[in-house]
Amino acid sequence: MQPNAPVYPIPAQTKNVKPLVLIVENHEDSRFMLKTLLEIWGYRTAESEDGDKSIEMAISQCPNLILMDVSIAKTDGLTTMRRMREIDALRSVPIVFISGHAQPEFRTFALTLGDAFLVKPVDFNQLEIILNKFIGENTVQADLGGFTI
Repeated sequence: MQPNAPVYPIPAQTKNVKPLVLIVENHEDSRFMLKTLLEIWGYRTAESEDGDKSIEMAISQCPNLILMDVSIAKTDGLTTMRRMREIDALRSVPIVFISGHAQPEFRTFALTLGDAFLVKPVDFNQLEIILNKFIGENTVQADLGGFTI
């Protein structure tokens, strides 16, 4: 390397770096279960319990995917998603809504804002399909015994 040659940072996303999933969920138990499952499957995780903090974290950590509860503290998930979509660096990050609101009208509305929708309790098989769709095959096969969170 030449003494005055510019030094460029190594991009965060390389083949050796596990994908990062930002979990935005105000219920600690649900966050813990999602974090545990994702880490078993080989993902890195970051956690936030409110909308405002999740925007800051998404900007600073550049997640590969965001799992967002609709009913979160400070700023709700729908408003938070709208704000994230206004930020160039976050515009293409897939956002998967997680909600206990299973009404078809709500789901349709949420999908106009986000990329996918999961109803609580989250079905692990559906979650895995969505992760593979947006991030690619990364998960390890784990027998979860049909549990949902």
